[in-house]
Amino acid sequence: MRCTILAFATIALTGALPSAAQVKDTTVAEVLCRGEGFTPHTPVYGRCVIEKMAKLSAASSPAQAADEPKNAKVSDPYVSLGSDFERANLADSSGSYDIAFNYMLKAARSGDSRAFAPMGRYYMDGTGAPADAAKGLFWLRKAETARDPASYPLLAQAYLNGRGVPLDPQKAFSYVEIARGAGASSQSQEIEQMLAQRVGGDAITCARYGMALGTMENGQCRLQLEQVRQQAAFQQRQHELQVAQYQQQLAAYEAQQKALKREKNRREGEFLMRLGQGLLGGQSFSESSLSAYGLNSPRPTPPPAPAPTQNYTLRLPNGNQVYCSYSSLSGYVSCR
Repeated sequence: MRCTILAFATIALTGALPSAAQVKDTTVAEVLCRGEGFTPHTPVYGRCVIEKMAKLSAASSPAQAADEPKNAKVSDPYVSLGSDFERANLADSSGSYDIAFNYMLKAARSGDSRAFAPMGRYYMDGTGAPADAAKGLFWLRKAETARDPASYPLLAQAYLNGRGVPLDPQKAFSYVEIARGAGASSQSQEIEQMLAQRVGGDAITCARYGMALGTMENGQCRLQLEQVRQQAAFQQRQHELQVAQYQQQLAAYEAQQKALKREKNRREGEFLMRLGQGLLGGQSFSESSLSAYGLNSPRPTPPPAPAPTQNYTLRLPNGNQVYCSYSSLSGYVSCR
């Protein structure tokens, strides 16, 4: 199929058979078209390849050859594509991390602030180059100065793991919150979960309302949350005991009612038999009423269910109050 697309594209552009350079351009063009969501082996995909080849052919003309990197290799399929940052992204998405690193480094050194955070990630993770936390932190600081939201989750991870900086859960949490406010919540959510595993979910909840991790205020806040949780658990246990007692009372009540009905039926039968024999002398069977046998006694009532939420108040270090609720069903704390 690629040969067919290449032949038609080359004939459409030049009227001649494809050359070796055009074979390379076709490979890149197909990668770009697939990246834009076109489905291979469709007419629109073929038109996309033809258009991309036209642009690649113009970009690789002798008049623009001076813009190519001097150290670019002939086997590098990204050399004629856009800026260094765009080449780096395309190489990264294709798994060519060494090529991506080189182009991203060129972009960062040229002052492209979009490349600062990726360079920090490359050095922190050891992607495309040996891991170097100091260099990674250098580029992340530059990205932070440029107010790139992508830098905040990476800095949070650095403080969480103590890579290039001292281990500091509070600073990690601060960067998680900054990332959330900057719109990078999806990247920071995973880091927040790892942080919660380290220090506990209650500590994170308290820190979110101004009580820094590792402080006495945070500890007092966590103690309040634990007390509320214990109170809710106690109420739940009490409710379970009351339910058990209710079930016992209900079983005893139902057994008693059955016994009373049997006794009532027995006496009514005996009365009717004696009445037929003329032994009662006009006496009525007043004892056959339901109340005489206790059949109208009330059923036991089930105990009320415990409150689904426990409400309480947290006092912040600045004197303000936060109103929170704890759900005994989910174990989740929400504050406002």
